[in-house]
Amino acid sequence: MWGGLLFLCCGVAVAPLLACATPEPKAAPPPPEAPVAEAAAPVSAEPSVGEPAVTNDLSEETFECGETAVSAARAALAAAISEGVAREHLEGCAPEGVRCEEERAPLRADERCQVVAYRRGDRWEILVRPQPAAGAPTRVEVWVDVDGALSGRVSVAGSTWGVLGDVRIEGLERRKSHTHGGPPARIGGAGFRVDNRGEAAVELKLRRVRWLVAGQCEIPREERATPKPAGIAREDGVIDGMMALTIPAGASTTIEIGHEVQSAYMAYCDRFATAAVFAVDGAEVEVIAEHRVIRRTPLRR
Repeated sequence: MWGGLLFLCCGVAVAPLLACATPEPKAAPPPPEAPVAEAAAPVSAEPSVGEPAVTNDLSEETFECGETAVSAARAALAAAISEGVAREHLEGCAPEGVRCEEERAPLRADERCQVVAYRRGDRWEILVRPQPAAGAPTRVEVWVDVDGALSGRVSVAGSTWGVLGDVRIEGLERRKSHTHGGPPARIGGAGFRVDNRGEAAVELKLRRVRWLVAGQCEIPREERATPKPAGIAREDGVIDGMMALTIPAGASTTIEIGHEVQSAYMAYCDRFATAAVFAVDGAEVEVIAEHRVIRRTPLRR
């Protein structure tokens, strides 16, 4: 007979304090009392890619980048538009340019749109990485059957891009959790990746912050609060009230911003994000970083 408090994580009872995998938003989310389902592997943006389409000697049955992959990519891009992604944010995303890969790997953003297909049995998992443009989502993921029919899952990132001259700013997705019935997650900052592709250093300034929410799985865009900024620093630095940071020429770095702490409780399919307005040489752009919050459900036995 088991005693004590257990948690249900990915369908298995585990010890308390063990974090669950964070689910990607789905077309038909579970009810609040349901256990947290296992999420698809997250996509980050670390190593650089951009090589030509990969060819290999794997069997045609398990790994083929032919007409079915092109059709799947075409269906995925149409689904992204139907989910509210602006056509201009998919500029350069040609289905014919789809690149097929066997395993998922970190995919760094490029100046051009990238469309990657992963074969998963009788489905294609299509990842779209739009080129940097103000307000463009950082990624779109769509599951498409091999016959080109949508299988129901279309996931548009709540994080966005910002562009200020030669500077590219990408909102980074972060993950938090809380216990079902317990206090909400507390979020007091966000992360961003900054690339200065120019030949001179720039001063990046943090102007203001908005706290965004959504309650029905949609992209978080409803303004709930305007928390006071607490500062900006490099990832390994300390946020101490400074509101500007120098980005050297040709540098790529991850920065953190701080703001007044906000509560984030995932009651059903809630989504949350920090929208930060940055400035370079007087020009401003708003960049959004989403916070994926999950609810851990305790199981008593």
